[in-house]
Amino acid sequence: MLPGTITSLAQHVIDRLTVHNISKDPLGWDGNTTISMESDFLEYLTRIIDLNKKCAVVIDSISNLILHRGASYTCRVLHKCSTLQRQKDVETSPVIALIHQDVHDETAMNMICHTASTVIDLHPPQSQDYSGSCHILHKKSSGKIIKITEQYKINRSYDDIINVEEIKQQFGLIDKPQETVADPAANLTFNLSLSEKEKLARSKVVLPYIQKPERSDVGVSSAGSGKIFYQPDEADDFDEEDPDDDLDI
Repeated sequence: MLPGTITSLAQHVIDRLTVHNISKDPLGWDGNTTISMESDFLEYLTRIIDLNKKCAVVIDSISNLILHRGASYTCRVLHKCSTLQRQKDVETSPVIALIHQDVHDETAMNMICHTASTVIDLHPPQSQDYSGSCHILHKKSSGKIIKITEQYKINRSYDDIINVEEIKQQFGLIDKPQETVADPAANLTFNLSLSEKEKLARSKVVLPYIQKPERSDVGVSSAGSGKIFYQPDEADDFDEEDPDDDLDI
């Protein structure tokens, strides 16, 4: 955290802070700083953090670290910092990092957001009442994702948040206007529609593929009888004798 940004905090909060200023000599050119952009952050965090106590790590901005060391290295630093105390069976402390999304490309932003368990996207005030919106996305360890939208209001000097409230989403049914379908046969020079008299006449027409049932006077048709006459010709191989006469049965 930069020294200039902690002056507005309460004194009891300032007394509990330990500031490590990297912006004073970010590249270590002066040679009188304990940490710079070229330092091993993982080793430095392991050395300065008391693993037996719960503490919160607040990084004023990781944009410079991303620009100098890359998004992959920054993600490893954030992940290592969040798991240092977990290795000692101590309650995990939060790691809060600020990033300026207008400085980085979409790939770097997606990597940082994927590493973080909670992403808070602030939108600056656009109206005269100094009110802005805040979109929060929280990923639980169970895999459930919670999305919350809040509205905040700051004072005229932009140094204090006056009010924060959640924006409730309202769901309702929207009356859909009925669409009138135009009649395609309305403006024709000839008539395509039928009158009631014409419809009645059409229903009485017997079409050729429709079988009309015929009723008999008796009510039930009797079954007819028939005979078959056969006249053999000369080509028929017909033997008048019984071929089985010699059998003794």
